[in-house]
Amino acid sequence: MKIRGLFFIILFFCLSIAKSQDSTVIPDFILKKEDGNELQVHHYFDSIQSTQDSAMLSEIYNTLEKHGNKNKWPLLQAALYKSRGDLYFNQNSFVNAIHSYQKGLDLCEKYELELTQGLILFEMAQVYEAIDKKPEALESQLKAYSLLIKHDSEYAYNSLSHMADIHYSSKNYDEAIEIGKQAINLIESLPPHQTDYSKYISVLNTIGIAYREKNEPDSSIFYLNHAAVLAKEKGFEFWEGLALGNLGLMYQKMGKINIARELVLKDYRISLYHDQNRSAIKSAIEIGKMYQTEKNFNDAKHYYDTALFLIDNEIIQNKLPLYVRHAKAVASWYEAQGDFINAFKLQKQYIAMSDSLSAQAIQLKLAEIKATNDFDTQVNAIKLLTKNGELQKQKIQKQNLIIIASITSLLFIITTAILIYRQLILKKRDHLLLEKHKDKIEAQNTELEAQSEQLSHQNKLIQHINTNLEQEVQKRTIKLKKLNEELDTFIYRSSHDIRQPIATILGLENIARTYVNDGRVLEVLAKIKATAASMDNMLWKLQMSYLLNHDHNQLAEIQIEPFLLGIISIYNDYITHRNINLTTQITPFSITNNPELLKIVLRNIVENALHFSDETSPEVEITGYEQEGEYILKVSDNGEGINPNQVEDIYKAFYKANTKSQGNGLGLYLAAKAADILNINIDVNSSFDKGTTFTLSIPVKA
Repeated sequence: MKIRGLFFIILFFCLSIAKSQDSTVIPDFILKKEDGNELQVHHYFDSIQSTQDSAMLSEIYNTLEKHGNKNKWPLLQAALYKSRGDLYFNQNSFVNAIHSYQKGLDLCEKYELELTQGLILFEMAQVYEAIDKKPEALESQLKAYSLLIKHDSEYAYNSLSHMADIHYSSKNYDEAIEIGKQAINLIESLPPHQTDYSKYISVLNTIGIAYREKNEPDSSIFYLNHAAVLAKEKGFEFWEGLALGNLGLMYQKMGKINIARELVLKDYRISLYHDQNRSAIKSAIEIGKMYQTEKNFNDAKHYYDTALFLIDNEIIQNKLPLYVRHAKAVASWYEAQGDFINAFKLQKQYIAMSDSLSAQAIQLKLAEIKATNDFDTQVNAIKLLTKNGELQKQKIQKQNLIIIASITSLLFIITTAILIYRQLILKKRDHLLLEKHKDKIEAQNTELEAQSEQLSHQNKLIQHINTNLEQEVQKRTIKLKKLNEELDTFIYRSSHDIRQPIATILGLENIARTYVNDGRVLEVLAKIKATAASMDNMLWKLQMSYLLNHDHNQLAEIQIEPFLLGIISIYNDYITHRNINLTTQITPFSITNNPELLKIVLRNIVENALHFSDETSPEVEITGYEQEGEYILKVSDNGEGINPNQVEDIYKAFYKANTKSQGNGLGLYLAAKAADILNINIDVNSSFDKGTTFTLSIPVKA
């Protein structure tokens, strides 16, 4: 007995210690439900997130959730949703983070918790920016600022600072400057002990580089110099170097090389001291450019070599952009000294790496689009499941009400039947059986009516669910259409950007011919030129595909003869190379049509005739004349013709009817598609070993 008593005393003592330790984890102001101070509650959650591991946090959250539900404390419940969302965000679980934040927002809107609502919107903006959804990030941050400015200036300043950074990264420099200045005015109104000078310096730097991009040197110098001075005063050496480097780049744009070099050198040394090699690499390349501008080629080469050494030894995932920047700079260094051979080699290396970088950018953009689509799909799925859960819960509640009502009705009917039965006993016994049957029939009818009402209610509920599903399908269809439009625009811009290095290749080929007399080298250059021209033609056809979907209504008056001759001039080199006998009989005439789409039709038809003309004695004839309100244009070649079985397929995308074809099978497909838009009829007449004639009937007015 004594041992058992001692055991219970020890157990009680241990439980007391455990209880006292639990109470130290959760402070009294939360346990006592002090609703007034939202900021104090959020500071508590921030403190436990920074000091506790995930397992302990989960235990604390579960305890607080029970406490909040038991005491019906909306502030604690909303703060819990925010804190859990923060934890999901730190774990890169973005869908769960948004879902948790949205639950918190619903509580805040219901109970008018403005400060908590603003803090949740601020964190949601961080999530949207992390998945490259900048419009949604800005929208969330604007809502957050409108709420936070009413309650806490420090949080409101952080919101403005974030918006300024988003606008700058989106190249909205005017908005970045305007919002950055608002942030500065706000932070300067705070007492010194509440001022986060690193964020203050960051905003000054953002405004300065935005003015630099707008080519407004006075304003840029003012803000960048302010940032550098403040960073030095407050002991933020790396920020000082960054601001000085940006200031140096501004002076470089102004042509003040000596001042610029001194400032960028400081940034270079500070970056090396703080092991910020990527920043040091960029600074070294810029210093090399400055020495090169002054024709100090030895010092320029020294910094270029230093940059290359740092790139080679830098431990990062993607060095390609740095190698591209270095190769471009060294190529210009060789060219400035007249060493065109090495310049050309470096230029080729730079172009090859740029092409790889462009390919990586395309893959990254496609991955971002897919990730965004997956993110939206998952968020919508969670919303739909939540909605379905609520509908199911409501359905169960209504069914329970129906059951209770049915039982109540049944009890009422039984009670009534008993009373009637007792009354009928006093009457004639002859009517007893008849009255019993009557009561049963009435009870059955009541039950049938209740069942009918239940079925009617369920049908209405099913119709409501179907309506919601149709709305969800429409929303997803709109989002999918938007994604397709983004992908279409991306392909157009990518093909346009990739044509620029191809133009560079063609230009370099022309330059190289002036320095080379070797026939074999000239032959290689000719093949390079042909290959580049083929790539340029392919990219132009990608741009054609974009124009076919977007450029239908821009009409203009077109003079047929100069318009067609301009198209033919594009192929002058090809005509000369193959010694094609090209004859034209074009009656001058004016039509009204879309120039870009008409150019797609004529260019692809003419290119097809030139390409498939006879190999030994190529001939192409183009005739045009007006006839009965239409302009008839015939393009004929003397090639081997088209197999009659393949005539119906020549307008299909990527179809090649001839092994001689070296294109991508898009020319006639694009021509036919543009002709259909412009109401142009295309007729083809082909004979084996005699050639092919395309006849176009073009309306005088589109």
